[in-house]
Amino acid sequence: MGIVDLSDVPLIDAHAHPFLDCRPETVEDWEELFTLYKSVHEMPPGKKTYTVDGRPATVLIALLCRELAQIFRCPPEEALARRRVLAQELDQYTGMLFRDIRLQGMVVDFAFPALQRADFRTCAGVPVWEVIRIEPVIDELWRQRLDWETFLKRYRDTLADRLKQARVVGLKSIIAYRSGLSLEDCGFAGFKRAFTSACEENQPVPKLVRDHLVLEAITLAGEYGKVFQIHTGFGDVDIKFDQVRPSLLFPVLKEKRYRGVPVVLVHAGYPWVEEAACICRALENVYLDFSFLNPYVTFHLEEILGRIISIAPLNKIMYGSDGFNVPEMNWLGGKLARRSLESLVGRLVDEAVIGADYGKWLAERVMYKNAEELYGLDL
Repeated sequence: MGIVDLSDVPLIDAHAHPFLDCRPETVEDWEELFTLYKSVHEMPPGKKTYTVDGRPATVLIALLCRELAQIFRCPPEEALARRRVLAQELDQYTGMLFRDIRLQGMVVDFAFPALQRADFRTCAGVPVWEVIRIEPVIDELWRQRLDWETFLKRYRDTLADRLKQARVVGLKSIIAYRSGLSLEDCGFAGFKRAFTSACEENQPVPKLVRDHLVLEAITLAGEYGKVFQIHTGFGDVDIKFDQVRPSLLFPVLKEKRYRGVPVVLVHAGYPWVEEAACICRALENVYLDFSFLNPYVTFHLEEILGRIISIAPLNKIMYGSDGFNVPEMNWLGGKLARRSLESLVGRLVDEAVIGADYGKWLAERVMYKNAEELYGLDL
């Protein structure tokens, strides 16, 4: 099989979170850091970890140990112990990992609890840009028990102030975790009724209110020339799994008033990646990143990327890791993405689907150029 060498191509991580300054020691600790449970301590009795017979029960952790062993030049069974020593100087250790994958920058959602902004920027050692998650703003204002007009004004003003800040490149919603992606545009009258009724009955934020606030945020991002990210597809245990398919967003995204706003389908709607790719093909303003499924699907990534690339325009696909908790998630995501693209592009060249030059161009678009252009990153 032909080889298209991508070792010199830089990476921009188009979707990530800050990580913790933590010291995992055992396989069990690592499985907990990568689990999609809120905490392994919430598991039923006797199911406290994802280990079996003292071994990782997920291919992801088994692969991580082998990849770390290669960079540490030690046997896989010694990799985690070696990591504990090296990560005592987290800044230096993270720098080593990020240089290994040629990481040049990151777009980060800081709402996920971890290192503070200044500490993370220092630790990452690469340029960091930020997207502002709207749900913490909504929840904080809701707790203040405001009238609907004051609420809406403060919501808009807060997001506008954040969008004006240096290195903020967009807004983000995780409404998939709250009420799902089937957004209903109820207008101001519907918003007012739903808001007032919920307040009078001391209820949580109702779906119609959340839907309206997401649509307000899309509009606001467009007014400031910024990007709007929205979580699609699977996530952790709190996800509304029957309400996260990308196709649920299509009726809203195709409306004329939103067609001028760049919208990113975060996580490519996995496992419904063809839906995300089709929407990118149909709507000129919609993009996707393949974070989360990378690195979680491990050796399956090449096949999934093939399904995305076969449909979506190549200027609309972005690498991402969805890294959180530990820098190894960002690092392993970068390793797997590069490796999968090398193999996929090599196969397409062999099969005479594309030429080698086109294949290199394709990989460069996905690995860094699309994110650089879409978010206006000043590398």
